[in-house]
Amino acid sequence: MDTDFVVRQCRCLFLFSTGLTDISGRLIIFAILILIKMSTIKAYPASKYDFPTSLYVRTLTLRPDSNLIKEYRHRHAPGNVWPEIVAGIRSVGILEMDIYIYGYQLMMIVETPADFDWDSAMERLSTLPRQQEWEEFMAIFQDTDPHATASAKWQPMERMFHLGDQNDNGIKY
Repeated sequence: MDTDFVVRQCRCLFLFSTGLTDISGRLIIFAILILIKMSTIKAYPASKYDFPTSLYVRTLTLRPDSNLIKEYRHRHAPGNVWPEIVAGIRSVGILEMDIYIYGYQLMMIVETPADFDWDSAMERLSTLPRQQEWEEFMAIFQDTDPHATASAKWQPMERMFHLGDQNDNGIKY
């Protein structure tokens, strides 16, 4: 099922329902919208390695333009990222990289071996074939300095909560 289509149809129904005097009709439409939105939550597989790894989490803001964001998504779709970029990312020791989007905000999660040196790897990555060209190719979408390196554009995020650091006092449900 095309959930985007269903959401658009339900939004139209919801807008139509605002003219209804019967509150229950509007509540039913609203409940349908909520259920559809909840069903769009997606789980992603996690990688497992036989050695210690680290996660780096970084963020970047896109320009608030829905057409630009649509094109940015297209350029990052499977098969559209230049092979030299993918090879370069892997060659500096990055095991996995995910980019998530919410509105205009991106969050990138990078998994590496535990002994990975971020600064050295990013310095090396910036010198690899087509890397600077890719950064310039992406710059029109990003609310950053268009001539900055990837490492300068993507700002580090600080982890403020980790379940493994919390104490449940042995409570079991």
